[in-house]
Amino acid sequence: MKPVVVVNKVDKPNCRPEEVYEMVFDLMCDLNATEDQLDFPVVYGSAKNGWMSASWKEQTENIEYLLDLIVEAIPAPRRLEGTPQMLITSLDFSSYTGRIAVGRVHRGTLKDGQNITICHRDGSKERTKIKELHTFEGMTHQKTDAVGSGDICAIIGLERFEIGDTIADYENPELCRLLQWTNRR
Repeated sequence: MKPVVVVNKVDKPNCRPEEVYEMVFDLMCDLNATEDQLDFPVVYGSAKNGWMSASWKEQTENIEYLLDLIVEAIPAPRRLEGTPQMLITSLDFSSYTGRIAVGRVHRGTLKDGQNITICHRDGSKERTKIKELHTFEGMTHQKTDAVGSGDICAIIGLERFEIGDTIADYENPELCRLLQWTNRR
């Protein structure tokens, strides 16, 4: 993958954005980056002050430069068909509903009320049901009927899960490939 590098805090009096750029470039070389990966776009700015720019010397009024660059440089997620699969990458909590599983749907479609299997990292499997399915709107959740491959969602109503568990098909559960690769290492 090709990164978009953001050098933050360039508004500070002792900032060294050119040196930071060189350090990132050296790190990418040490990681055996390809020529294409070494040609990464760089954004400079101050997140605290709400601006991003192509140059650390040119302060803008907003972060539109960064957002436009992300849309331009980062490819849209591939839509993978097949049985549903989602790796739980984060946890949320609500005092009304309890723990919430958060992740990106890797393959297929998840639906509100759907029967699923949780594949735990220890190899055990647990059949359960999605009680509510949410997507994110800014800092809040919005209830939805379905999410597909590439979508980030929150699943409410699961009893036992941890980061690294896979939400999978009820009948033919599979671990996410990322998790299978991680467990082999």
